[in-house]
Amino acid sequence: MAIMHHPYPYLPNIHSLSKTYVLVGELDTEKMQEAINALAYLDSLAPRKPLTIHLCSNGGYMVYALGIYDFIRTLKSNVRIIGLAEIASMAVVLLQAADKGLRYLHPRARIMLHRGSMSVPDYVHMTDFERLTKETKTLSDMADEIVCERMGISIAEFNKRFEHDTYIGGEEAIKTGLADKIYYGG
Repeated sequence: MAIMHHPYPYLPNIHSLSKTYVLVGELDTEKMQEAINALAYLDSLAPRKPLTIHLCSNGGYMVYALGIYDFIRTLKSNVRIIGLAEIASMAVVLLQAADKGLRYLHPRARIMLHRGSMSVPDYVHMTDFERLTKETKTLSDMADEIVCERMGISIAEFNKRFEHDTYIGGEEAIKTGLADKIYYGG
């Protein structure tokens, strides 16, 4: 039997036969491009067969994470996302892109959730700072709305609970509505 290779050798994190993509690392423009290419390819293989994303990320840029989230939500395949090790910041938003009942965490996975933040360059004009602050708040509000909708809580409750870095494990994530099940394989 010949070994099948996928047509995109520059995407080493995909497994064609199982329709699986491994998304590891910071969410930036390169990771967004890789994710969109990999997921579009896997979705085209058999749109009725579920697609799995293994996710391990410390977060990253809000705009790129929201772009990946939006793209996942357009796929024809049912999407299962399995968090392993660290799912932090904007990666928590990506976990929410899974279809209903398909947000999994490995037994020792940890979620870190907090309100959005921004980096400020060494030198920035006051007008640009104001614009940057406004845009960061807009993106943060979009991310918060996604998480709150999936958790079934209000923005006010979310802001109170997650004002600062908050770390939780799998069972608590299930109780709070951030995940659906613990993943033990299969």
